Amino acid sequence: MKKEIFDEQGRSKGFYSSKNRVNDLTGKDWVFWTRSVINKQYPVNLQHKLRSLHGGQKPPHLCRDLIKIFTKQGQRVFDPFMGVGGILLGAALCKRQALGIELNNQWIDIYKEVCKKENIEAKSGKRIANEGSRVSSGALTGL
Repeated sequence: MKKEIFDEQGRSKGFYSSKNRVNDLTGKDWVFWTRSVINKQYPVNLQHKLRSLHGGQKPPHLCRDLIKIFTKQGQRVFDPFMGVGGILLGAALCKRQALGIELNNQWIDIYKEVCKKENIEAKSGKRIANEGSRVSSGALTGL
């Protein structure tokens, strides 16, 4: 069954098929994201200055857009190299659950501080593998 989807201004975004098991995108959105170069300017936000202490931080809104291409709302996203949590923040922006692993406690602490300042729920981390590793996980909501 196909359903036409509209944006906030009432313009058609194309049709969504209930048979789509990959994501929540319309066919038109899928073609755009899979045939385009991302040239969108992403905002400097979500405690950018604090997250910039990590040299490899990614814009959470970019992560959100990429996550939406390959997941459905409510699904879980896994980031094995979490850093300061750009992917986890992106997952929160599009209502996905997220699980991240990071070996450096400093980056996990920054992620948790960002969540606190941005009113995003972040579950407490737990140790795995060795003394330097913790897992930070949870359904990230509240943006």
